[in-house]
Amino acid sequence: MADEHHFGAAPVDAVICPGPRAVCAELLLAEGRHAEAARLPAAVGDWLDMRDRRNPAWCPGRLRPASALAPVAPEEAVGHAEEAVSRARESGAA
Repeated sequence: MADEHHFGAAPVDAVICPGPRAVCAELLLAEGRHAEAARLPAAVGDWLDMRDRRNPAWCPGRLRPASALAPVAPEEAVGHAEEAVSRARESGAA
């Protein structure tokens, strides 16, 4: 199938894949490591911002920190949540 679709025939300049870090953040959150769970997706969000990738449906770099911080830093969590809502609206999401 890879040969049939010429997978790998052209080199890829960049791959943007926040998935593994998002999974890692979820595991940290499950362990109750809220601050670490918040920092990781926020860092991914910052990295994606530099590449003009702001849709939170694709990468919840602002929403996940809100969830992680809600029990330990609710005011900071609200700021992240408001930013995520703003980005969703900019992207045309509900």
